[in-house]
Parts: sequence; structure tokens; C-alpha cells
Amino acid sequence: MGMVSHGHAQGGLSPKALRLYERSGLLVPHRVDPCNGYRWYLVEQLGRARRIRLLRRMGMPLSVVSQAMAAGGREAAERVESWWRAQEEALRARRGALEELRLSWSGGDGGGAGAGPVCRVGVESAGAVKVAAMRARTDQQRLVATFHERAERIRGHLRGQGASPTGPLWVLYHGSVTPDGAALIEVAVPFIGHAEPCEGVVIRLEGAHTCAVCRVPRRDCFPARIMGAYAAVERWVQARGAQPCGVFREVCPAGWGTWPRKRCSRWWRGR
Repeated sequence: MGMVSHGHAQGGLSPKALRLYERSGLLVPHRVDPCNGYRWYLVEQLGRARRIRLLRRMGMPLSVVSQAMAAGGREAAERVESWWRAQEEALRARRGALEELRLSWSGGDGGGAGAGPVCRVGVESAGAVKVAAMRARTDQQRLVATFHERAERIRGHLRGQGASPTGPLWVLYHGSVTPDGAALIEVAVPFIGHAEPCEGVVIRLEGAHTCAVCRVPRRDCFPARIMGAYAAVERWVQARGAQPCGVFREVCPAGWGTWPRKRCSRWWRGR
């Protein structure tokens, strides 16, 4: 049975890091010398050490590393990819904040945030569809990570019951999500097949509907542009004497990492 010392280069971890991972339970040494405290690890633990090192290089918090390592295999890979997508979206949101500042300093925060192709509103109709949904409270900083996490849980629940998630991801806003205040959102995933509700996940039928839609290019998916899209949808509905039904929603097409735009929409019916 081969062992390596705590300073072995193959693991790529410093003694300080190894002690930290030991305290957190991520990488427990096989043996600790009672005389000098020297730690020894099995050769078989090198692979785990390398994975931990790579996850930490990505900037992943220890709590999330623990979850990924506990999952193992395909589930671990999916969790890491989901977390990474959330980090990319968070970075894009921060870039959006920079763009908002540029608009403000250039005097464009009045009409600039709502101008251009982002505010072209159209009408779309959709048939009835079954969805699985979860609710959560979140502020703007945690928004993307929150709805990614809920969406993964919903999809896992559906697949576990033999149902198949289909189509886009929906995010319904039951309140105003801001940097300074949390609000209630609902994440819904359309599906086909049969699934039962469980704790936190509801199953319902979304009826056929008509909605006013504003498509927002990916490059413009930051708060100022998105709020401009919602304002345009609201003006469009009011100008036609229609009666809004339900709440605003964002629809993100399947393939989160490659979608070119999202849809900001609101259901309506004529008076």
C-alpha cells in the first residue's frame, strides 16, 4: 500500500492547504505521525487532491467543493459546470453594472437604457404546457445562482421520476429584485411525461396564453436594459387597452451557455 508525505509534489498542494482541507474533512490523511505530526496520504488519494486543487483554482468556496466531492462522478461534473455558469453570469452582471455607469455618466440613463432593438415588442401565443416549479427569495447579487440552483433541482426531480424537461427555463418575478432588497421569484421548467410534486417542487398546468414579448440580446442582459424591456412591454400592453395577467417573466432558451437572447414578457388579454 503506497503512501506519500504531506509535502509530496504530485498532489500539488502545500502543507498549509492540506491542513485546511483536513480540518474541513475534504482530504483526511491516512496516518498522522504521533511524534512529529507528519501527515501521510495514500497514493490513491492523489487524484482527489488534484481535483480539490483545480476546484480551488477556479475560486470555488470550500462548502461548494465539499458538495461536489461528495457527489462524485457525473453528478459532480454537473454541479461544477452549473456553479461555473453562475460565476460567468455573475461576471457578466458586473460588466452590466459598468455599462449602466457608462450610460449614467454619458447622460444616457434616461432614454439610453430603453433605446434600440432591445425595446421592440411583439406578440406570441403558446399552448398549454406542464411545468415543475420552485420558489425562492433572492436579491440581485444572488439571482442568477439562485435560479440555476433551483432549475438543477427541478430537472433532477423530473428525471428521477422518468419525466423529461423540455424547452426553456422560466423565471417569474413576484416582486422587485434589487441589489438592496430580496423578492420572491419562481423558477419553472416545462416537461413531458408524468411527475409527482415533492417538498418545494409543485407541478401545474400553464394554460394556453398570449403574451407581449421583448427579446433582449445576450450582450444587453444587464439590469438597466432588462428594466427598459419590461417598461416597453408595459407601455405596449397599456397602449392597446389590454389587461395584464400574471407577473413579468423571463424566458431563457435551452442551452444556457449559448443562448443569443432572453425574452421578457407578460401575459395579457384584450378588454
